Amino acid sequence: MDGREKIQKELEIDVKLIVALIAVVGLSVVGCQKKTEQVAPSASGSVMDVSPSDGSYTPAPSYTPTTTTPTPAVSDAPSVTATPASSANQYTIKKGDTLYSIARSHYGDGKQWKKIVDANPGLDPAKLKVGQTIELP
Repeated sequence: MDGREKIQKELEIDVKLIVALIAVVGLSVVGCQKKTEQVAPSASGSVMDVSPSDGSYTPAPSYTPTTTTPTPAVSDAPSVTATPASSANQYTIKKGDTLYSIARSHYGDGKQWKKIVDANPGLDPAKLKVGQTIELP
């Protein structure tokens, strides 16, 4: 095989690749075109026809989920002390107190409220009662 035949063979391969590439691009362009088809409404109304018969349309109300972070609440109910009275680091719940606000005032960081829960077994942050005594670690 001389140089001329070699170049001719390479050219044939290049031409075949170019033709194949053009075919792929052409098919992808044709296949990706947006096609809209208008269907005339039927007078009889088919099972597939889900539009309102009077022509009106009312969109469904939109739904936006909301997330809330629960904060421990304080109740005005009488207190039940779950901790021993002999501890020196006790705190009595006042109206409007939350574990977050107590932790913020005593530790400088409201996110430390879990320390208070850990120090008071059985304490439910959502059921704090005015007058209730809790342990502050």
